[in-house]
Amino acid sequence: MCWFGAPMILLTILLSCGFPSVCEAGSVKDCYRETCMSITYDIHEAVCCGNKLHPQGGLSCCGQKAYNPAAATCCKVKHGNTTIASITLGLGKNVSSCCGLSAYNELNEICCESTIKEKPAPKARCCGAVAIDEDKFLCCGQNNTILTRQSHDEQCCGYEPYNTKTHCCCQTKTGVSKSIKSGSQSSCCSSSISDGDPWIDQGEDGGAEAGDVYNPATGTICCSHFHGSHRQHCCGTEIYQPAAEICCNGHKHLRIKNIHLTCCGIKAYNIKDRDIKCCAGTLYNLSSIGNHGDQCCGSILHNSSSVCCSSEDMELLYSVKPRFKCCGHFYYNTSLWSCCAGKLSPVHCPSQHPNNIINESRLLSLNNLNRNVLCKTMHIGIMESVSLDSIVFRNVLEIHGRNATIKPLPSPHILKISDRCNSPKLIPGKTYLFHNVNFFADFKHYSGTQSLHFIFSKCSNVFSFLNIT
Repeated sequence: MCWFGAPMILLTILLSCGFPSVCEAGSVKDCYRETCMSITYDIHEAVCCGNKLHPQGGLSCCGQKAYNPAAATCCKVKHGNTTIASITLGLGKNVSSCCGLSAYNELNEICCESTIKEKPAPKARCCGAVAIDEDKFLCCGQNNTILTRQSHDEQCCGYEPYNTKTHCCCQTKTGVSKSIKSGSQSSCCSSSISDGDPWIDQGEDGGAEAGDVYNPATGTICCSHFHGSHRQHCCGTEIYQPAAEICCNGHKHLRIKNIHLTCCGIKAYNIKDRDIKCCAGTLYNLSSIGNHGDQCCGSILHNSSSVCCSSEDMELLYSVKPRFKCCGHFYYNTSLWSCCAGKLSPVHCPSQHPNNIINESRLLSLNNLNRNVLCKTMHIGIMESVSLDSIVFRNVLEIHGRNATIKPLPSPHILKISDRCNSPKLIPGKTYLFHNVNFFADFKHYSGTQSLHFIFSKCSNVFSFLNIT
């Protein structure tokens, strides 16, 4: 998210901060349009799986079926020339791994011989089909013999444990053998192999297609589609009139007099309509659902049967589990981990885990605030430093959503907090929205301009002079 570094004047605040271009002429092939059984569709709003069109944004294919990667994971297993795919619900792909055809949460679970096991401790590993605590046990030999670990210096030497500080374990012609180190001995064996941890360096190559060559004096080209009217604005493959129409991700809609339209994905809606809610580009009619208390988690509208964990980078939906809490976008087992300011730490003695260090920290979603909170006094500022009992901000603006005004506050602005661990992870130099001790992320928008526009549009009846869409 791009924010502003200093509160200068309202005009400066409302200047664009790197808005992403939508379907610039010649920059994106066919403007995100594809075909499914001769039906043309926008890939932001539908997906084609097994020659069947599924009209919903944010979906991906898992074999012949469609699923939402934010709330489910697709696992595939190949048998000869056949690939079998299965969907695990309630666990997004960003925090999961596959164990055969089932997905699991690596933070709290482990996959041992294609079977998902609960981790007995934060530092767990598999010993055959059994999950063990690495701090307490060793897994030795090809038969996976589990031995009690007497100290952290113990490792396996064949089927037996040995202390790396006092003994040597060397490869011989008949196998391995251990011997006592002499006082001057710095290394054990005449030669050794360094067993490094495996790693994968992944990179992505980017590319751009060159635009079509044409004479701008004779017409306008929009995503490879030529229009015989010059000096026009593009909206997807079409030209449009910004004063009379609104362009939403390459789809144009007529503006309606006295109705404040804004975009939600490819659709336009009245931002003041309390029966309509936009979740990351997906529009929901709350009156047809029958529950105005449902909240957004990414593009998904969810209720109390699930929990949404959010950090600065993402929002993820999980199925509710006992003794689990949010730490940023992770949903952690409180018997294995403790959370402080968005950072997880292993609990070394799970059975002695005191309740007073079981914390939950996450950034709240600005989009989920009701008007009573959103339209009161909010603040936006750059976080400078943090201590156990206070957070220092600079360049703080006081936002009054109901009357659409902004007031600069003196620097530094010191915010008192009672428990640092219950606050989310905050990064010095970044800008945050906050109200009292609650901190908010605006997952819907890409810039501070859009966030301010969202607050004023929702709250103010006189907000008409800023017509940013």
